[in-house]
Amino acid sequence: MLSARTFNQVILDAAGSAGDYPRGYQVNVSNDGTNWGSPVATGSGSSAAITITVSTQTARYIRVTQTGSVSSTIWWSIHELNVYGLFPSPWLTSDVGAVATIGSVSFSSPTWTIAGSGVDIGGTADALRYVYQSSTGECNVVARVTSLTNTSGSAKSDVMIRESTAVGAVNAMVCVTPGNGVSFQWRNMVNGTNGNVQIAGPTAPKWLKITRMGNSFAGFYSDNGTLWSQVGTAQTISMASSATMGLAVTSQNNDGTLCTSIIDNVTAMNLNSYASWADSNTGSGNPDEDFDKDGMSNGIEYFMGQTGSSFTPNPAMIGRFVTWPKDPKALATYIVQTSNNLTDWIPAPTGVVDNTASVNYTAPGARSPPAPCRRRLGLLIRTRACTRQPRLSQTFPIYDSTYMPPH
Repeated sequence: MLSARTFNQVILDAAGSAGDYPRGYQVNVSNDGTNWGSPVATGSGSSAAITITVSTQTARYIRVTQTGSVSSTIWWSIHELNVYGLFPSPWLTSDVGAVATIGSVSFSSPTWTIAGSGVDIGGTADALRYVYQSSTGECNVVARVTSLTNTSGSAKSDVMIRESTAVGAVNAMVCVTPGNGVSFQWRNMVNGTNGNVQIAGPTAPKWLKITRMGNSFAGFYSDNGTLWSQVGTAQTISMASSATMGLAVTSQNNDGTLCTSIIDNVTAMNLNSYASWADSNTGSGNPDEDFDKDGMSNGIEYFMGQTGSSFTPNPAMIGRFVTWPKDPKALATYIVQTSNNLTDWIPAPTGVVDNTASVNYTAPGARSPPAPCRRRLGLLIRTRACTRQPRLSQTFPIYDSTYMPPH
């Protein structure tokens, strides 16, 4: 390389001479081309494209030594050596399944550019480019897909929770496509077929979110990353606690064409279980109970990421401005609703901002004719709090929030 680079993955590609892959290999790195040190990876190969994951390295030179034993009539060669992982730890990347063209990944904060081929993510065996990290138990992935190339109307750019990188691994994902809307898709048996719920119409740019609560998985999409719509209903999948989560792209063909997707605003988080949270904060209280007597159930406060004896303060209204503190890791979807008669409530069309540390709402100004108007802040939970309930939901009125709009 022209200069030292940071990486954690090397791909050896013998495409064109598919039988020439190294049966055994050793990888060394160097900054000067002279001092190589101990191997950073050793292993064996079994296909034309070999993905080698290493601990994060910063080096200019890479040396691959063939260490396997083969017949004297078989050569070994590398047509391409691709270096990846020039992005933050703990992210890793690899192709999953049979792909005609090796995918690629680049990262320039905060934007990922992921190119993947593959016939599809579906059926009993997937083919895709996967950018992932380890997950443990409950987790979620959120990202905004700003674009993807139209290699097929069903090409997919998605957020995914996947048990492993095996082609038939159980998984759940939410994707956006060039021509077939958004879908929530899942495989609940190893090497089984996929289930799917599709909503026609939406295209990139779109925000996507996949959540895991226990073994319940749910998918959402959004225009703005604040107001979310669930795709279908949560699905129960028996998945190992130790799994993976991340981003995936497939071209939905296998002619070698790569689908390139631009993705930003990516967060992937491991979450503590409700049981662990309750042990520390409520004495193992039921999610429907209100341990700290502040008007919010334990389950809601868990989803809001709150801890401590006082948990979440009630929202406050100063003039026309409402603010409701929350933890940046909250899993909740917030909706502000308004009413002129305190009975009929509708979502506020404008003025809602979720800035990760709080939900803010600016009430409208002049009205004609003026009328008393009350605001309420609604908190809707569309995932499971590790209980037998399919969902938790609760709405909280703002104290003394009836006011006469200016005129």
